Amino acid sequence: MELEAREIPHKFMFVDVAGCNLPKSHCRGRNLIGRRGTVDVPGQRRANITMCGAISDDGLLLHKPLIRPYNTDG
Repeated sequence: MELEAREIPHKFMFVDVAGCNLPKSHCRGRNLIGRRGTVDVPGQRRANITMCGAISDDGLLLHKPLIRPYNTDG
């Protein structure tokens, strides 16, 4: 019993990574009936945002958004 009392309790930490794509232009538009609404947006690429979060019994430890994937160099 004495040895168990001296043990350090386990701490659990949960880590999750989620990503989303942010369009810089609207995906929908309006046009005349029967015609598709299109818009040319030169040079506009969509950005990917990746969010990493870590939480434990003590609360939020980390939340860090990046405008690139976590698995790339740089």
